[in-house]
Amino acid sequence: MRVIYPDPHAIPDRATVPLNILQNVDALGEIGVKVDLVTPKPVSNIGSEEILGRKLNINVAAHQLHDFRRKWYFPSSSNKPFYVMVGRWIQKRKADAIILRNLKLAAHLLTLKGLPPMFFELHEVFAETYSENHQSRNFIQKRKLMKLQEQERAVYTNACGLIATTNGIATDLIKIYSVSSPIAVLPNGVDFHLASIAHSVKPNAVPVLLYLGNLHPWKGVDVLLQAMCLITGAVLHIAGGSHDQIMQLTEIANSLGVGEKVKFLGSIEPLDRFGQIASSDICLLPSTTTAMGGRYTSPLKLFEYLAMGKPVITSDLPAMREVLQHGQNAWLVKPNDPASLAEGIHMLLSNLQLRATLGSAAAACAKNFTLVGRATKIEAFVQANLARLKK
Repeated sequence: MRVIYPDPHAIPDRATVPLNILQNVDALGEIGVKVDLVTPKPVSNIGSEEILGRKLNINVAAHQLHDFRRKWYFPSSSNKPFYVMVGRWIQKRKADAIILRNLKLAAHLLTLKGLPPMFFELHEVFAETYSENHQSRNFIQKRKLMKLQEQERAVYTNACGLIATTNGIATDLIKIYSVSSPIAVLPNGVDFHLASIAHSVKPNAVPVLLYLGNLHPWKGVDVLLQAMCLITGAVLHIAGGSHDQIMQLTEIANSLGVGEKVKFLGSIEPLDRFGQIASSDICLLPSTTTAMGGRYTSPLKLFEYLAMGKPVITSDLPAMREVLQHGQNAWLVKPNDPASLAEGIHMLLSNLQLRATLGSAAAACAKNFTLVGRATKIEAFVQANLARLKK
């Protein structure tokens, strides 16, 4: 099978979405799918080896189109020129299917003739998260929300198949848009090639709590900082985030009086993240009760925590319960509640046996969520629906 995977992000890149796309197309290549990855040309010289720790699979061909954005002759950040170029590029090639996750690009491609069947991958329901983040909307924001809803309805109802990372996404697709297109629910996964390189170390003399990931508000890092007011005998390492986000959270930590117990590590190179997890004692994901945090998220870092056999404390939310069981392979706490989070941290700090039990179960759980396993299910889903179209 040959698929085309287009995206307006320049790839390779260290950012989460380009990294995730590179991981997934590499996994598809590993199971024998021929993939044409079509993106703008990266500005930096970063290579796939710096993201994956190895060369991109031989079955994946990277096609990098000219990037018009922010040039002197095109002083705009608009992706529209890329949409046009990639549409023409696809029309000249033969493939069995298109797989993509960019909504605006998908909406554009659906207006063109002669393209292969489209399979759209969802990591959120965009109109829902936008609506939640803009509850008091001005005229422009109302128009943007309507446009998002129109684009989503067009893409979700006309795609050959939809790949959702959580059941919460799938449920909302049906409830909001009355989607009848086939839906596969496939959580994110972990790159075991990289996870196998890093090795856990002995427990630290002063236990290290780790949060690794983006610092968006829905991630709940502010709740974690409040919980640190109640924690003794441990330090918190926070890895990731932009300079502005780190500065803002540093101010919060200092205002709460926990600045000395919190260390902001900044951005972590993709190849270093497993080593960072390995050197910690307890890993944290304090997601909040937002649409993104509660129903849509399928965190890459969760699966990386699990693969490293680390005890995980996370919020008790529907998206997390699709993967985790409280007291079996993770410790779930009340979301948006610093006291509950602190209680869970103290529980694991004081019980080495529980930490070991959860860690072992986490490592076993991670084997069910590999990128290669996910790619195998994507291929089967695409093949089944292509066969359905031929009947």
